[in-house]
Amino acid sequence: MNSQLTTTKRQRDWAYEATPVEKLDRQQTVSAAVLRWGSAFLAMSKLRMVVMIWVTILFGYFLATGFVLVAPFKLVMTLLFSGLTASGSFILNQYLEIEVDRKMPRTRFRPLPRGLVSPSTALFGGLIFMGIGVFGLSLFSGFLPTLLTAFIGFSYVWVYTPLKRVTWLNTTVGAIPGAIPPMIGWSLAREQLDLVAWLLFLVMFLWQHPHFYAIGWLYRKDYKLGGIRILPGSEGAFWMSVQTIFFAAVMIPATWSLYFLGLTGDIYFIGVSLIGLLFLGHSMIFSIKKTDAIARQLLFSSLLYLPVFLLLLSIDSQFLV
Repeated sequence: MNSQLTTTKRQRDWAYEATPVEKLDRQQTVSAAVLRWGSAFLAMSKLRMVVMIWVTILFGYFLATGFVLVAPFKLVMTLLFSGLTASGSFILNQYLEIEVDRKMPRTRFRPLPRGLVSPSTALFGGLIFMGIGVFGLSLFSGFLPTLLTAFIGFSYVWVYTPLKRVTWLNTTVGAIPGAIPPMIGWSLAREQLDLVAWLLFLVMFLWQHPHFYAIGWLYRKDYKLGGIRILPGSEGAFWMSVQTIFFAAVMIPATWSLYFLGLTGDIYFIGVSLIGLLFLGHSMIFSIKKTDAIARQLLFSSLLYLPVFLLLLSIDSQFLV
């Protein structure tokens, strides 16, 4: 009799646990969690930045091939896995800067400060993304693209990110991985890094300084709240002015070097001279006046400079194969 009662109770319990309503609730709970995590990881992955990285990789690749599509599968795999590596590094950057992001108005609504995803989940996801990205590159892209991408991820997360709270020189350190993506595309196409690739790196390295100093000025109050050491917030406006003018000025002979080495033509030389002087002029005005409006003009000038430079290099290069 007791056995029958127990069996009947188990049947009732099973019948209750298996009701469609409870199954639906469980499915909705799981779906909501997956959707929340998915949207959080999507936001932390900074897809807009990933697209910008893809554009510069593609430019380096097509410049090296003479704008001929060679080994398309290899190129697609490189874009896919470099994108995963970049997304992983952005996620890990935000994991390391949770407390910083909570203090700054412009970042306090990111997924981690809002608690949309736990720090441990973000850490695990970031490491998985980076690991899959580098491993995939090693399978499909070759040694140099893999090495360069791994270096970008490592230096961005474990060198640049901690330095942001230590010294204003973090801008210069961060400009190194920021200038490498075109070299990934170039090395993918030619399996080496020759003079043009290094000159591309140099121009992009120099360009980032006025660009980020303009951003630093516009968000100087936020960076101060977050404890980020960036010019002008930590060391004063004087050194920001000196470096803004210096790097904008050095960019002119750096871009000229491609012409005087016989790698580009007259159209390129005239074009980069004009945009270089324009960029230098905006840098000098900003360094003198130091207003938000002028900083926005410099920022816009920097955003205009890079695509025009790349366009000029594309249409008037003598080294294309």
